[in-house]
Amino acid sequence: LGVLIGAVTFTGSVAAFGKLQGILSSRPLTLPGRHLINLVIGLVCIWLGVLFVGAESPTVGMWPLLIMTGLAFIFGLHMVLAIGGADMPVVISMLNSYSGW
Repeated sequence: LGVLIGAVTFTGSVAAFGKLQGILSSRPLTLPGRHLINLVIGLVCIWLGVLFVGAESPTVGMWPLLIMTGLAFIFGLHMVLAIGGADMPVVISMLNSYSGW
């Protein structure tokens, strides 16, 4: 759970920084089916977390953890890129609350 939250928070913060600095476009990225994409990524991450916890050895459990981390990176980017640049201060506050700060 900590890896998932950390990956989402990290990549979301990097995307928010990019939008605030003008490196990334401040326009929201609105992909068709974006809510379905978020749902599928979330469900797959839960399933991979169950596989990780139930793994017979650390070697077997490492693969679900690595895949889940990659999906969490994608989810963090996708979540923040879908929000306009004017709302970035709110996004940063939300990401800080995710990380427990």
